[in-house]
Amino acid sequence: MSKYDILFFDIDGTLVRDDHFTLSPRTRDALLAAREAGVKLAVASGRCLHILPEEVMALGMDYAVTSNGAAVYDLKAGKQIYYNGVKAEKAAIVCRIVHPIDSFIEFFAGGGILLAKDAYAQIETHSMPVWHRHYFAKGNTPVVESIEQYIADGVPGLEKINLVHYGKETINLIWQKLNDVGGFNLTSSIGRSLEVVGDNCTKGDAIRFLCQREGIKLARTAGFGDSNNDEDMLRTVGCGVAMGNAKECVKQVSDAITDTNEEDGVATFIEKHVL
Repeated sequence: MSKYDILFFDIDGTLVRDDHFTLSPRTRDALLAAREAGVKLAVASGRCLHILPEEVMALGMDYAVTSNGAAVYDLKAGKQIYYNGVKAEKAAIVCRIVHPIDSFIEFFAGGGILLAKDAYAQIETHSMPVWHRHYFAKGNTPVVESIEQYIADGVPGLEKINLVHYGKETINLIWQKLNDVGGFNLTSSIGRSLEVVGDNCTKGDAIRFLCQREGIKLARTAGFGDSNNDEDMLRTVGCGVAMGNAKECVKQVSDAITDTNEEDGVATFIEKHVL
């Protein structure tokens, strides 16, 4: 019997290859073997539900921790079981600071990416991650009249405010302004980005909720990650595993280091320590 009851996987730079969409055959086989051994599998990502990679979801994951811990889904039951989103007053502060600087603001809400009209008009020209562009190309993007109206309506379903592919100087400026205000948890997982959630929202918090709900001891959990938004998860689980390509600060809070995502690091750990 495996010493782990559940494994939590960050997506980009961790579980999938550098194309951000696909699993290597070895990693896919290792995940399926872990499932066959009775180990539950969970995504733990900064992504929202509807931009999780199709290849990953096709494996039949048990749970998804999304938007850096703002939402948790029981995928087998097909329902959200936890929500710790950004409050309207916090969203208003962020938008007052950001909107005069740049109007392309993504709202991760209800499992998707919601845009105001002025941002939606920029989706063909604004630089963004390829998996975001893939989502927008499907044509199902929820669009609201304005940021002001969305806030006035109480920001329904808001999980995370996402600023993608801004210049580094702009990100640093916004980060400093939000830090000065306080009350936010700020992370950056893909370089020229800023991910904004409430100050009591992390992947680790969501994992603690899920494990308590399902009667799983944290000592019997493992998590895999590579970036700043994974640090609390890796501290929370029984065994935090940093990828070989992880940032140094992530490696320092981990219990183990595996190979890079392109070298099937997740599979390496599962084969050696899970099966």
